[in-house]
Amino acid sequence: MLSDALELDALEVHLLPTKVTQYNWDKMFQKMKKYIEHLQENQIATYPEKAEITRRICDGHIHVHIKRSFTTDAILLYSDLRSYVNQTHPLILIGVTNDYGKLSTPLIMDLIVMMQIDMPGKIFIKGYIHPQDWLKSIARLQGRGYL
Repeated sequence: MLSDALELDALEVHLLPTKVTQYNWDKMFQKMKKYIEHLQENQIATYPEKAEITRRICDGHIHVHIKRSFTTDAILLYSDLRSYVNQTHPLILIGVTNDYGKLSTPLIMDLIVMMQIDMPGKIFIKGYIHPQDWLKSIARLQGRGYL
C-alpha cells in the first residue's frame, strides 16, 4: 500500500524560431551538440542505471530520449529552423519534475540555462523550474567551460 502518491508535472521548453536568426541558432545548436557529445550517461540523467538513454547526434539533429519505468524525457533539436513542423513554438525539450519541482534529467536543465544565457527571450518555458536545479546547472556549465 502506498502512503504517499508520487506527483509528477511536465516541464516543456518551446523554441520561438521567429525571434532567432538561423545564424544564431546554428551557433547555439553546435554548442549544445558539442556539450551533449562529451557527456557520460551519469551526467545526462539522475540514476542512469534506472533509465534507458538513447542518443542520436548527427550534423542536422540531436535526439536524446531518457526512458524510465514511469516517464520519458526528450530532447529534439534540429540545426535548420525550417525543419520544425510547428514554426511558431516547436517543443524542443520535455522533462518531468517531481512534487518538489526537481528535474531528473540534468541535461535538460543545462540546455535551458545555455539557451537562456546565450539567447535570452528565444525560448518559452512551460512549467516550474526549481531554483536549486538552476544554480546546480550554472555550476556544471561553468565547471565544463560552457559559461
